[in-house]
Amino acid sequence: MILAWSALFQWGNAQGDTVFLTARQMLILKDSVFLPRQDTAILLPADTRYKIRKNPYWKSEVFYDSLETKMSRRWLTRELHRLLFRNPTTQNPLGGEPVKSESFFAEFAGRPIASISIRQVPILEGSVWDTSKTVFSGLGGFLNSWHISTSEKLLRNRLRFQVGDPLDGYILSDNERLLRNLDFIEDARIVAFEAGGSDSVHVVVITKDRFPWTPEGGFGSFSDFSVGLGNQNVAGLGFQLSGKYVYKNPGNPASGFDIRLRAQNVRGTLIDGEIQAIRTWDRLRYGLVVERNFLTPDIRFGGGVEISYDGDSTFVVNPDTAFRNYFEVFVQDYWIGRSFSLGPETQRTNLITGLRVANYIYQERPRVSRDSNELFQNRFILLGNASLTRYRFLKSNYILSFGIAEDVPVGYRLTFNAGGDFNEFGNRFYAGLQCAYARYFDRFGYLILIPQVGGFFDGRRFANGVVRAKVGYYSPLWNLGRIRIRNFVLLDGVKGILQPVSENVRLDEFMRDIRGDDIGGEDVFSARLESIWFLPWYLYGFQLAPYGFAEFGLVNEPRFETDYRRSFPSFGLGFRLRNESLVFQTLDMRFTYFTNQPVNGQSFAFFISLSAPRLFELFLRFKPEVIRY
Repeated sequence: MILAWSALFQWGNAQGDTVFLTARQMLILKDSVFLPRQDTAILLPADTRYKIRKNPYWKSEVFYDSLETKMSRRWLTRELHRLLFRNPTTQNPLGGEPVKSESFFAEFAGRPIASISIRQVPILEGSVWDTSKTVFSGLGGFLNSWHISTSEKLLRNRLRFQVGDPLDGYILSDNERLLRNLDFIEDARIVAFEAGGSDSVHVVVITKDRFPWTPEGGFGSFSDFSVGLGNQNVAGLGFQLSGKYVYKNPGNPASGFDIRLRAQNVRGTLIDGEIQAIRTWDRLRYGLVVERNFLTPDIRFGGGVEISYDGDSTFVVNPDTAFRNYFEVFVQDYWIGRSFSLGPETQRTNLITGLRVANYIYQERPRVSRDSNELFQNRFILLGNASLTRYRFLKSNYILSFGIAEDVPVGYRLTFNAGGDFNEFGNRFYAGLQCAYARYFDRFGYLILIPQVGGFFDGRRFANGVVRAKVGYYSPLWNLGRIRIRNFVLLDGVKGILQPVSENVRLDEFMRDIRGDDIGGEDVFSARLESIWFLPWYLYGFQLAPYGFAEFGLVNEPRFETDYRRSFPSFGLGFRLRNESLVFQTLDMRFTYFTNQPVNGQSFAFFISLSAPRLFELFLRFKPEVIRY
């Protein structure tokens, strides 16, 4: 006990002795935290650095333990307690503030890896930060008994290091991120510790699966609905299979289907592949997509293939009419890239070059000419690019997820695209510039800037130009008791330059929940301010995060005789209900009020979605492309 109290506010250095903790204390090691539920004696290896601090959760534990004791006296209240409450002490020690991902391994850098072991924790109630945690609730036990864990062989195939390699913090931290990027993995953590009596280290890879089954579909009415089922980890082998029945009456066809088969990081090659078969009243697609992107700086070759037959419609606005054009097109799209390292590994600076060829042959389309419906012209595209990149990742939490580790890119990217559009009415040259810059500022927060500009040249004539810009920001995490608060700002806009009147951009691609007939034009801008509150309470692993927001949208159309400009302010409230262990992670429900109602739109909107918000983009996509208008 004397040892524990003498080390209360300073680093200790155990010499193989026993450390005593009371239930009111917590033991902090370099990469983990131990919170005893009672007085405990712990034997630490020699020279282990540690801290002993007061347990800030002790009072709440006493309350919850007392409540559990009282509610356990009867079957009904016992089951109600298991439904409503979860142990609050298993915490991710990141604390909401970002740290360098590679810093967790700095102590063992360069030392040989003696062994690699895999540890999988239970879904729903397990934690990669506390592998001793066991299943508590009946639902957790039921789901784990029916769940087929991810194959250990599959996980080992996804590792980019092996026994005998010198430990490299960048490789291990990148591998953590690649594991977390798998749709069927909720969280992943890699831990290194000294092998007793030697200079080598043991490495433990800890993963937590998501429950793979997810319902799919939607309901508008009994004449407009879809229903389906998906499995994101078939038999624990990493394959993702989903199927959906779609019904729309009137519609052609009234009954349709949507079937998809996908695999990520096949056999550790970082190759993703997907097969799609979709035929519904509003969409047709039979396609194969295979791609290997530059997900880490040490990847030397990337590329992709897309072969598809697509049918869809696009919205067209003319001075006196607005209508949809249906088309069907056969697409062949191929690209290859090569990355060159510039400087030492710690700089993570690369020059990445790429070449792309694509062929679009329309089988069904509206009438086309040199100056109308240019989108539907048969064409062959040849594009090349060069990108200068320097980026790494910070590890944080409570940004878009509810406590699990999240990977935040920081650094820069500068990409120049150039090539030709060879269509049935002539040839055009294309040039475009894409930039991205992201940084985390202490006491200010995270900022990401993504400006883009591009256009076509037909001889000396410039046309179809695009200027896009996006600014994203989130604040440091604020604590209000046990409630965590994060604020977000998002600015997004596009300006067309000499775009034909048949081409326009719609505000509903930039602003949430807006619907109407007068929300399209040549220029669009949106701004959003959002504050989200992460509440500390659980319901069978589900966490609630209410949020409030204000948005502003602007549409500008200068191409007609009478210039058209309208603004659409809105504000609202919503909440996100999320369970990190499930594939359909986020249930998003919100209520929005528009102070300026769109034509044929509504002032009030109620929205429900199962999709998760996205904040980070562009850093890891190096396929040559035309900036989208």
